Amino acid sequence: MVDETSRKKTSRIGRNLLISVAFIAWAAFSFLAGQFLVAGLYQLAAPSIPDLQSVNESVLMTVLTALSWTATLVIALWVPYFFLKQRVTREDIGLQRLPTWAELGLAAAGYIASSIAAALVIYIVSLVMPGFDADQTQDVGFSNLVFRYEYIVAFITLVIIAPFVEEIFFRGYLYSRLKKYLPTWVAIIMVSALFGIAHGQLNVAIMTFVMGIFLCLLRDLTGSLWPAITMHMIRNGVAFFFLFVAPTVL
Repeated sequence: MVDETSRKKTSRIGRNLLISVAFIAWAAFSFLAGQFLVAGLYQLAAPSIPDLQSVNESVLMTVLTALSWTATLVIALWVPYFFLKQRVTREDIGLQRLPTWAELGLAAAGYIASSIAAALVIYIVSLVMPGFDADQTQDVGFSNLVFRYEYIVAFITLVIIAPFVEEIFFRGYLYSRLKKYLPTWVAIIMVSALFGIAHGQLNVAIMTFVMGIFLCLLRDLTGSLWPAITMHMIRNGVAFFFLFVAPTVL
């Protein structure tokens, strides 16, 4: 009887791990497919549409970013529904209601706490990893901003669009799926690791990994995705200020 129970438990754990790996693989495929699909369509369309060559770089970046994330979410959420009837509801994602003032306060507190934790982790990594560049500037896709509307477009992309769609994808879709099959702490680590990897640069990946842990905790604590979205917007807003606004003012 004990052996049978142990066998069933092992089988269940193996099945859950397999399903979790499948979800991670599908999320990674959706992300890459969305980026490559939009980039490929742009490369095909650019030679035959001369007006595209004259579009402002910041505006073009915003449009391509929005289209890429739209394609990613469509692939990740709607393809399984179309073929497998696996529906993702607003409750699953955490957008079933508007945020409360208390949740917005938690988002601000989470930003402060995650910033301190990330700074500490990066400091430790810099001590144990020779050559690690903790101050490497993040490549956010925008450069040489001159006109006011370019700053506005970059702000909309980095501070509004990116946090919103990234949270729907990572903490809304992927995290809620993995939690069904993995212990919560394992799901948090895996989603946060993928979130960090998606940002490329090592120093940025470490910072976003730590931030991702706090974003998942906010998602669990409140049952809503809005605090995570708000915290993400605060973080990107502060980064936007130091990357673009402060140098211009100074």
